[in-house]
Amino acid sequence: MQFIKYFPGLEDRVKDINAYTEKLSHNARVLCQYVDDECTGFSAYYANDTNTKTGYITLIAVHEDFRRQGFGRKLIRECFDDLTT
Repeated sequence: MQFIKYFPGLEDRVKDINAYTEKLSHNARVLCQYVDDECTGFSAYYANDTNTKTGYITLIAVHEDFRRQGFGRKLIRECFDDLTT
């Protein structure tokens, strides 16, 4: 398996990983998507600055059996909708 790095990695952007995970545990929301009681995917996101209206989607994960079916796109849309309301 090959990974392509498109953006600076987390280690390049976060100086204190412990503080970052603490912030996520206090501020992030998690959405879970289910099909027939099976979790098909989830996302974690947060917005901690309402003045700039900036939000962050920190994680999107879709089970391999459900990829390329629009589940990830739907998770992103749900995050966006929640962050903009």
